[in-house]
Amino acid sequence: MNTRCAALLRESLDLPESERRQFLEQASAGDAPLLANLLRLLELDAGADPLLDASLDRVVSELMTDRGHFPDESLDYVARDDSIVPR
Repeated sequence: MNTRCAALLRESLDLPESERRQFLEQASAGDAPLLANLLRLLELDAGADPLLDASLDRVVSELMTDRGHFPDESLDYVARDDSIVPR
């Protein structure tokens, strides 16, 4: 992703969701391939797992305390104190 695309995407993500498309249409100034890429990136961001946007501390904390995130409850490792250890 080039720097212009990245800057426009970051700026659009600071706007309310309802204003993003219009902003990108204006900001891309008729550059159809750029607009298409930006809209696709917005679409991907909207479908992203919010866990991926979280801080590392929060992710680790959730993984160590909430086993509901795992599809398989029979994990080979468990959280014990401040470590993840074999069962």
